Amino acid sequence: PALLWVVFGTMFIGAVHDFGVLVMSMRKRGRSITDFIGEVLIPEARILMFVVVFFLIALVGAVFMIVIAVLFNTYATTVFPIWIEMVFALGCGIAVYRYGVSFRTAGSIALLGFFITVIIGAYWPLSIGETFIGSPLNTWIVLTALYGLFVTLLPVWALLQPRDWINAHELYAFLALFFIGLIALGPGADVVAPAIRTGVSGAPPFYPFLFIVIACGAISGWHSLVGSGTTPKQIDNEVDARDIGYGGMQLEGILAISAIIACVVGFASSSEWLSHYASWGGAAGLGPKVSAFVDGGAGIVSEGLHIPETIALTIFGVLIVSFAMTTLDTTVRMERYVISEVVGSYVHPIFENIYIGSIISVVVMGWLALQTYAGAPAGIVLWPLFGATNQILAALALLTISVYLYKRGTPIQYTFLPFLFMVITAGSAMIYNLGINWIPSIGKAGMIPLTIIGSVVVICLVGLIILAGISFKRARPG
Repeated sequence: PALLWVVFGTMFIGAVHDFGVLVMSMRKRGRSITDFIGEVLIPEARILMFVVVFFLIALVGAVFMIVIAVLFNTYATTVFPIWIEMVFALGCGIAVYRYGVSFRTAGSIALLGFFITVIIGAYWPLSIGETFIGSPLNTWIVLTALYGLFVTLLPVWALLQPRDWINAHELYAFLALFFIGLIALGPGADVVAPAIRTGVSGAPPFYPFLFIVIACGAISGWHSLVGSGTTPKQIDNEVDARDIGYGGMQLEGILAISAIIACVVGFASSSEWLSHYASWGGAAGLGPKVSAFVDGGAGIVSEGLHIPETIALTIFGVLIVSFAMTTLDTTVRMERYVISEVVGSYVHPIFENIYIGSIISVVVMGWLALQTYAGAPAGIVLWPLFGATNQILAALALLTISVYLYKRGTPIQYTFLPFLFMVITAGSAMIYNLGINWIPSIGKAGMIPLTIIGSVVVICLVGLIILAGISFKRARPG
C-alpha cells in the first residue's frame, strides 16, 4: 500500500499540486499562496489561510531543529561535512554572483569539496558535551536556530541557492549509489517485510492514516509554501516550471521509494524487521524512524558496493541532515514571508521589516523546540497535529488551483478530484484525532493544546471551503 500510494499519489496528485501552485505564484509576482489566495478566492481567505500556515510552519521549524539536534547527537560523523558545506555554498554563491564564475564550475568544485568532507567526517566524528546552554541537544537546537536566523537574512543567491544546488547533486549521487547497490545485491536484496500488515498494536486505522503518515513522498502541503515562496523567484522562464514543479515531485517520489526499500530490504531478516516495528509506539520516536532509513540504506550500499560501513552510514546520515537543514532555513524564510505579507498588511507595516519577521519566526520556533510540556519539547507534543494539517493545506492548495483554473475557463477535474480525495482524507484524520484521541483524553498532558489547535484548523478548513464555494458562484468561467 505504501508503494502504491507513493507511485500513484506522486503522479496524479502531488506533482499536479506542486506544478499548479508554482505557476500560480509566478503569475502572482512570486507571492506566497497565503497572500494571493485572497485574490483567487476572496480577501477574507487570507486570514484563515494565515492561521493554518503560520502554525504549520512554526511547528515544522521547531521539530526540524529537534531532528537536526538528534541527528548530530546520533550520527556525529555528519557534523563536520554539514557545517563545512555551508562554507562551500557561501563561497560558491559569492564566486558566481560577485566574480562571474560559471555556476557549473563553482558548483562542481564546491560539490567535490563536500564529498571529500563526507569521507573525512566518517573518520572524524565531532560531538559536544554539556555547555552553558545546557544539554548537547539544547546546544545544537540553539546553534541551528541561530543558523536559521543568519541564513534567512542573507539574499537567496548567497547561500540558499548554491547550498540547494549542492544538496540536489548530492541527492543524485547518493540515490545512484543506493540503486546500484540494490542491483548489485541481486537475489540478496530480500524484502523482509510483509506486503500488508494490519492489527499492529497501537496503530491508527489504515485509512485515512496511510495518506497522512506518508506525506512528502506523495503529496505535501508544505510544497505549496516553498513552491510559492523561494522557488518562483529563481526561475528564468515559466516553461521551466513543468520540470521544476511536476518533475521535481517525481524525484521526490523516487526518494520516497528508496526510503521504503531501505526500510523493507535493509534489515537482515523478517524477525529483525518485526522486532523494530513490533508496535506503533515502539517505532514512533525520532531515533527509530531515522535509523530505519539510515541503517537500512547504508547496509544496502555497504554490502552491495563493498563500501566501508562507516562511510555508508555517514553518506545516508549526511543526506538526511542536509535536507533537514534545507527545510529549516526555508521554513524560517517562509514564516518571514507570511508575517510580512499578511501581518504587515493587517496589523502594522513594521512587520514587513526583514529583521522583525525573521526574529519573530526564529523565536517562535526555538521556543517550541526548547520549551518542555508534559516532559517533552512542545514541538514534539504538538507534532501529532502536523500530518493532518499538512495534508489539509495540500487540499486547500488544490482547491485554490481549481478556482484559478475555473476562472480561466480551463478544465478543473485534474485538480478538483484530487482536492476532494485529500480534503475527505485529511479532514477525517483530523476529526478522528479530535474525537477519538484528544477530546476524550482532555485531562491528560498535552491534550488541551492539541484539541484547541486541531479545532481551529478544522474551522479554518470549513471556512475556506465555504469561501471557495462563494468564489465559484461569483466567477464567470473564462
